[in-house]
Amino acid sequence: MWGGEAYLPARSREPRPALHWQHLATQPQFLAYTATVVLLALWLVLRVAPRHGKRQVLVYVSICSLVGSLSVVSCKALGIALRLSLQGRPQLHKPETLVFGGSVLVCIATQMNYLNKALDTFGTAIVSSVYYVLFTLCTVTASMIMYKDWENQTATSISWQVVGFLVLVLGVYVLTATKDSRPGCAAGMQAVLGRTLSMSNTPEYKAVAVCDIEVPICDIGAASATHS
Repeated sequence: MWGGEAYLPARSREPRPALHWQHLATQPQFLAYTATVVLLALWLVLRVAPRHGKRQVLVYVSICSLVGSLSVVSCKALGIALRLSLQGRPQLHKPETLVFGGSVLVCIATQMNYLNKALDTFGTAIVSSVYYVLFTLCTVTASMIMYKDWENQTATSISWQVVGFLVLVLGVYVLTATKDSRPGCAAGMQAVLGRTLSMSNTPEYKAVAVCDIEVPICDIGAASATHS
C-alpha cells in the first residue's frame, strides 16, 4: 500500500495459461453445449435453410448466433495464448491453441456467409435487431457454461442483466410485429397482440361497370357463306 493505492503482485494480473482454457473447453457441460450447437446448426443449414431461409429471418440469424457463440469463447482463449506468446512464453505451437484458432476461422466464415444472406434477403433493421438478441443470448449462455462468469457476480447484478435482456427482447418483438402494420397506435397494438382487424372495419372496393356494351354475335358459318 502506497499513497492510497494498492499494488498487487504481477503474477496475479497475468492471464491463465492456454492449457487452462483447454481444460475449461473439455468440461462435460461445455462439450454437451458444443455438440448441441453443432448438430442444431447443421440441421438448420442442411434441412431448414433451403426450404424456409428466404421466408423466415430466424433461420439465417439463428445459424449466425449459434456458431457465433463458439467463436466468442474461442477468441477469448486464443487471445490469452497470443498474449502469453508476446510475453515470451510461446503458446502458438500447442495443440489447444491450434484448435481454438481453427474454430475461430470456421465460425467466422460461417457467420459472415449466412449474415450476408440474411441481409440480402431481409431488411437491415430487422436482421440487426434479431441478430443482436439471439447472438447475445447464445454468447452469454456459452460464456456462463465455459467460463462460469456468474460466480463473481451478485444476485442483484444478474437480476438487472436479465431484466435488461427481457426489455431488449420485447423491443425486438415489437419492431418485428409492427413492421408490416398500418400507421397508427391502434394498428400497432393489434399487431403486437397478434390480432387482426375485422373484415367489417376494412373498406371493401368493388369493381362497378360504367356502361354495358352489347356486341352482336353473328353466325360464322352464315358470314362465310355470304362472302363466298
